[in-house]
Amino acid sequence: MVKCDVIYRGISNKNNIANLAGIIKRCFPKASKEDIVVYLKQNDLILFSDLDEEKANKIKQAIIKNGGKVELQFKSDNEDLFNLEEVEEVDEIAEDEGIETVAVVEDISTINTDTVHESINQSQTIEVDSFLIAKPWKRVAALCIDQVITIAFTFIITYLIMTFLSPPLESLKYLGFVLSLIYFTVMTGNISKGKTVGARLLKIKVVDENSTPLSLLNSFIRSFSFLVGLALFFISAISIFFNPKRRGLHDLMSGAYVVEEEASSFLNSNAFTIKAQKVAFEQLKRAQTIGMIKLQESVIQINSSIPYLENAGYVIADLEMEVGVSPKVIVIIKMNNETTLSMEELEDKVKDKPVVTMLVRAIKMSADLQKKVNIRSMKSVGMEISLAVTPSVKLLFTR
Repeated sequence: MVKCDVIYRGISNKNNIANLAGIIKRCFPKASKEDIVVYLKQNDLILFSDLDEEKANKIKQAIIKNGGKVELQFKSDNEDLFNLEEVEEVDEIAEDEGIETVAVVEDISTINTDTVHESINQSQTIEVDSFLIAKPWKRVAALCIDQVITIAFTFIITYLIMTFLSPPLESLKYLGFVLSLIYFTVMTGNISKGKTVGARLLKIKVVDENSTPLSLLNSFIRSFSFLVGLALFFISAISIFFNPKRRGLHDLMSGAYVVEEEASSFLNSNAFTIKAQKVAFEQLKRAQTIGMIKLQESVIQINSSIPYLENAGYVIADLEMEVGVSPKVIVIIKMNNETTLSMEELEDKVKDKPVVTMLVRAIKMSADLQKKVNIRSMKSVGMEISLAVTPSVKLLFTR
């Protein structure tokens, strides 16, 4: 059965990324939709590997329907032109040869999430993505709920104190501030995982730049500055509208962010992206380098075989090289009726050159096919042969 990779090349309409991410998420149930959105903002991703052709075509249609660009890379049992096991110490070879490697993002389903978690724990500062930031209306709604709770709590405590201790009323004028400070310090810190009662109901939370709950000290600083700013003409609440990440003065003073709770249910999106790209680069730059080395070897073999090809009646009119996920050599062959070498003799001359041997086999197959194809008012002038993991041939005709 034919297997193929689904290579995502990007999307023309960025507004459709969310819809496309919802479709892709069905194949990655453990990943959050937000993580996939980040990936789909990039280009040249191997989304799926070794899929059946039928399934791959269904995914292709879904991506195209949402304005995406996609390519199916088919595989076969042919010998790989670029065999990754044939070259060792590729990084050193690349350095010696002066070859630059290109970073490619790997299939997100093959990335080791344990390694990603490791990297997140080691990271010192991972910025919170803008799309994770909680919406202002949620913060306002959560604050209203928390204020109702603190006011009710303050009223109950004041009533009990006045009933059993009967102190002067003047001595209790800062009680509400103190109780609110205790409430917000405890609830927005690591003790309550950054979630007040209102925040839990609205599914938001307070975190630091590493997406972890605030320490008790930073939580105290944030709560104190927030309550003071709230008392001074609502400066705390108003200031969040003048920051792109909706960070008020109290957030900036404590290094805090207010984010959507479900956004980090799988992994912190930004941290996952950074580590995934790093892992992908390390794993795939070897393939990129090997591709460059193999392309150089292919050109050397073809150059040395040009006289034999011309004597057999095949002239290389053009040659192209593509370097990417699947490197390839594209050869344009023109026909020449003057021959001094038979196909059997040509095969014998190039038998020690695997790339040229593959080329000669493709030429032979194409020549046999051209003899069987008769197009009215047109004649055969040559062929275009693509040498890659899966070789392909185009027959060229003209009037």
